Amino acid sequence: MQKHLTTKMGSGLAETQLMRQNAPSQVFRLERQDAILPETSLNEKIDTENKCDLHPSEFLPCCVCDEHKEYRKQNEIRRKEKEKQMIESRFESIGLGDRYKKCSFENYKASCECASEIMLMCLRYAETFRERRRDGDCLALLGNLGTGKNHLAAAICRVVHSAGYTVVHTTTMRMIRYVRRAYQSSDISEQDQIDSLVVPDLLVLDEIGVNRGTDDELVLLSDVICSRIENYKPVILVSNLSLTDLAKYVGDRVIDRLYDGNSNVLCFTWESYRRRDRQE
Repeated sequence: MQKHLTTKMGSGLAETQLMRQNAPSQVFRLERQDAILPETSLNEKIDTENKCDLHPSEFLPCCVCDEHKEYRKQNEIRRKEKEKQMIESRFESIGLGDRYKKCSFENYKASCECASEIMLMCLRYAETFRERRRDGDCLALLGNLGTGKNHLAAAICRVVHSAGYTVVHTTTMRMIRYVRRAYQSSDISEQDQIDSLVVPDLLVLDEIGVNRGTDDELVLLSDVICSRIENYKPVILVSNLSLTDLAKYVGDRVIDRLYDGNSNVLCFTWESYRRRDRQE
């Protein structure tokens, strides 16, 4: 009996010792598992990677950013609509006359190869106006009477306007009269009028040099053109003058800026189609 009890006690002691020996090993394995798979830390890392940089409390895609984008988009639409309403109210008498309302690239009749090339250049300008507007690229259409300058200028206006941009087409003298309205009003200044001419996406100034122009008128013309160029707003100048004579009229500063970037001077050097048609 004694021997049997001793054996059982010894067996129990051995089992107890074995459990104690195994216990640290089990704890070690659990600790190793925690070290290998730190689930909490891993989730936090994943969460951080999926969080918005601007709004850390929001998961991607960020609802706040989406709302801001939509707000900015709607705000830009409202701003454009407000500009359009302002332009329509201020420039209701300034636009394409009945003579040029139906002018298009499709019904332009090129009388020579040079005319065809210039027509294609004007068409590319109109069709790429998004980039032209961004870079503030200008055009000067210069040359003889009856060569289609106004037709192509009107065609550009129609394409650009149909694309959703604001366009104002006017003559130099109408533009000067518009600015001078400020002299008869206590509510607006001359600079206010000039600033409003910078608002449209595209301004076309026709008949430059038809009248001699006083020094004040030439200064106004130069101010309007330079203000638009400085604000990356395209302007198209239409004139029967040569480039040399135009420089004398508007100043070298304006001419120099017409050669900046992708702006261009197009010279209509061929014979008047009106005279040619009469002779035929």
